[in-house]
Amino acid sequence: MSNRLKFYQCIKQVHAEPMTFGHFLTLRSISKAGNMDPLANGYHVIYGKDTADEYHSWSPKAVFEEGYLEIPAGTVMPKARPGAKVS
Repeated sequence: MSNRLKFYQCIKQVHAEPMTFGHFLTLRSISKAGNMDPLANGYHVIYGKDTADEYHSWSPKAVFEEGYLEIPAGTVMPKARPGAKVS
């Protein structure tokens, strides 16, 4: 690995739904990719939903659940400012 790698904390707000890898491939019209088991549990993740920058991804269940907390419907959450420093 490169010694130029930096350490980051994720603060993204995303939309997601539980979905197997195989269902994600079908939904997105993607042919089989890599060695991932199509029955692997995970999440269909949508970044920037309803914006010009919207994109879709799939994340393994454990990885997603380690990095995201569900925001209950109706909760108003402030967006982090790009470049904001955490003390």
